Amino acid sequence: MSDGNTFRAEAYYKEYGSLVKYNTKIPRIDSNFNNFGTGYASGLDIFWTDNKSIKNLDYWVSYGYLDTQRTLKKNTIIILFLTTSLPMSAQNKYTDGMQRAPQLWGEQKTTLASNLFERIAMAEEYNWLPYHYAALVNTTASFGESDKKILTQQLEKAKEFNDIAKNLSPANPELLVMEALINTAWIAFDGATYGMTLTGKNTQLYQKALQLAPKKPRVVFSKAEWDLGSARYSVRIPPPIARMWSELWNFSKPLKMTPRFTQNGERKGRKG
Repeated sequence: MSDGNTFRAEAYYKEYGSLVKYNTKIPRIDSNFNNFGTGYASGLDIFWTDNKSIKNLDYWVSYGYLDTQRTLKKNTIIILFLTTSLPMSAQNKYTDGMQRAPQLWGEQKTTLASNLFERIAMAEEYNWLPYHYAALVNTTASFGESDKKILTQQLEKAKEFNDIAKNLSPANPELLVMEALINTAWIAFDGATYGMTLTGKNTQLYQKALQLAPKKPRVVFSKAEWDLGSARYSVRIPPPIARMWSELWNFSKPLKMTPRFTQNGERKGRKG
């Protein structure tokens, strides 16, 4: 250009072999967790100098385009795949554990079953069901236990698990029945000491559970069993036996949550 002005235009194309897109929110994150890849850049740069109006004033206009879409999309797919596969793996472990623990329990390996339910509960911290089963294993193991130290450890652990489950699932009739069962284990161990103090509390628990789930088989049967057995600790007259035992046929309706214990309840009721 004339009059002391300078003008220059440059078009460019450049390939890159190791592009990295860093996470600005976590600047010190390891580069393996960012987007590596290849790509190319192309664009146009325009330079000119105006020495007439303002001496040595430079102007620069640049337009550029960086293409890394294919590489970044590939990385995105890998990240999404890894993200979605982790919950599936965790779910499989939960399912396997919840199947294995009842098997151990059925084989009279109470300690192993309790420990497995406890590990599942620790991993599934927002799921009340493993805590419920951990409480149930420890409670049922306490019936017939003559050593008060062992019984106390089992029932205190059961209460701790049941309390956690109640916090996760308030107003759950299963957990009210579980609390009453823990009290019943104390009464069975020493009726003279615990019968008078826990009988009234159990009656309230079963009444509340029945209000919440009047047609749930385990609730109905557990309350009926309690009404029959608690007569020795109470002066009230238990309800008619025929009406209570007629509810036994409800056990033919499967429970989605714990079908195994539905069958146990039916066998227990028919045997009784």
